[in-house]
Amino acid sequence: MAQAHHIAIAIGDADKKDATAGLSATMRVGEELMIAAVAGAQSGKALDGIPVTLAITKNDDEAITLEDGVITAAGAGSAEITAASELAGIAGKLSVTVTKPIDKIVFMMGEDDDATEVKGPVILAAGQSHAEITAMAKDADGVVIDPRSDWSWESTDTGVATVKQKTEKNMAGKDVLVMKGAIGTITGAGSGDADIMATAEGVSGSIAVSVTGQTKTAFIRASTSNNGNIFVWDRGKDTDPDTDGIQPGWNNANTMFQVFLYDIVSNERIGGPVTLTTSDATVVDIQGSTAGVLEVTATSGGTAAPTVQINPMPADPESGPTAADATPRTAVVSLTATGADPVRIFFSVQIKAAPMAN
Repeated sequence: MAQAHHIAIAIGDADKKDATAGLSATMRVGEELMIAAVAGAQSGKALDGIPVTLAITKNDDEAITLEDGVITAAGAGSAEITAASELAGIAGKLSVTVTKPIDKIVFMMGEDDDATEVKGPVILAAGQSHAEITAMAKDADGVVIDPRSDWSWESTDTGVATVKQKTEKNMAGKDVLVMKGAIGTITGAGSGDADIMATAEGVSGSIAVSVTGQTKTAFIRASTSNNGNIFVWDRGKDTDPDTDGIQPGWNNANTMFQVFLYDIVSNERIGGPVTLTTSDATVVDIQGSTAGVLEVTATSGGTAAPTVQINPMPADPESGPTAADATPRTAVVSLTATGADPVRIFFSVQIKAAPMAN
């Protein structure tokens, strides 16, 4: 009889002959998963005649139960199951991570700390593509979850808008999905309204898209802001006006920039409405426009462009029970006009806590 070399574990419907050592599994609360363990020879052959027992050897927050080879995910946490053969003196382990089920899908734009949620509607011209949007799965507590399978995307009306998942070439030169297909690019196809849907593990989220049906005829320019688009309220400054008088306050009372609209062919300034929206009014507020629309005037004689003012929120964190920000809050101000690519400006807002008293 061949000598036992290792313990392998088969998951789900896998046959013992396909069992593998050093496995891990991710489960959602309420799910069940069948496992089987077998001693294996160095050649990989399963040695069914050697008895192997299964036992939970680690179970943070009582994440799982195990009975008759069936794992039940009881609560969020991590666990470890050991498969051992006393006769052969060897053991193998299975790491299990349990998370709550996916509760909702949100859509993000930007990278890392600059990422902000896209709540729609996305406004496009026919033939125009939106910046890449990343679908993100969250549980009921708002914790981000990595889906175990690929994302799927679809449009409710491909005559209005289409969506394409981001791919890259692997070592064999084959196109493969990036981030399991979480990243999509939306393109306007024709006039109308549609929803773009992203689905993971049976849970879907959607973002509204409105397409004007026009081709690009103009482009928007915004002048540079005066503070790098970063607002900081520092509670570590002196709060006593009778000493040095340096009070907590926004590093800049506001950020101001001018908005220009140009003809895409002649490059001359033209007039027309530019719509301004903020992705989160609790982070930054827009002033200098009426009902979210700024009227840009054509000029050939030096008329000044209209000015937009962006204010951090809340205006005075000390006037109410406003908590300090553990991390900066971010928002995007979008400038859109018919026939023009949208311009998106990122802003960062942070309220720093006062230092702890000695």
